[in-house]
Amino acid sequence: WLGDVYKRQVLQKYVQVGASCVVMPSLTVAEGSVVGAMSFVNQSLASWGIYAGVPVRRLRDRSKKLLKFTK
Repeated sequence: WLGDVYKRQVLQKYVQVGASCVVMPSLTVAEGSVVGAMSFVNQSLASWGIYAGVPVRRLRDRSKKLLKFTK
């Protein structure tokens, strides 16, 4: 059982995770996702979404406009 605790979480590019969030082991937060403060992430998250809550749920899509400033 303890082997699962030490599995790696993956945070891809342009991800933002709010303060006091809990991200469970072996999950992926896909590119461009935002997780609100004090959220509990118990599932892998799809890209370019805004998530929050306990447990986390998708609230809406996130704009990709920030990509034009990264080049």
